[in-house]
Amino acid sequence: MTSACGVVKEIVEYNEKLDKKSVFINGEIRARGDVFEEFYYNPDSKNIFKRIKDHPTYSIGDRIPVKGECYQYPDYVDILILRDQVVVKIRNQIITEISKLEDYTYNGYPVINGRGFEIKIGSQEDFKQLLSDIKAKGIDDADILNRWMKFDTYKKIKFN
Repeated sequence: MTSACGVVKEIVEYNEKLDKKSVFINGEIRARGDVFEEFYYNPDSKNIFKRIKDHPTYSIGDRIPVKGECYQYPDYVDILILRDQVVVKIRNQIITEISKLEDYTYNGYPVINGRGFEIKIGSQEDFKQLLSDIKAKGIDDADILNRWMKFDTYKKIKFN
């Protein structure tokens, strides 16, 4: 028989699902990002399907693909990955910052969520109101999504 003893100094919560799906990583900061998913309408089944291509993991200094078959983002954009509480700043197609959402200040650049939908904010006050609304109703509330998100600014659905 074997026995052992020790002292637990820190408990780190490991989220295997988040780790496997992380697209943006900066040290301990990890975020999912479905900004590169493509949407296709199949006329035979009359359904919309999404396709997520295999993606690399991106970090500060990496160039991201701002154009796909079903998306085209500005070269300068802030990605607010609300479900993971992370901000990714893209400047001239290059990731310049991956940080915590709590440290974000709206700076006038276009803003999208982690799925590539436009977030309709135009000021720091709008950003604070968005967070307040999410806290009150939840991130997936239809009223919140209809008020703050717009699908077709940077994304489109192609026929397939």
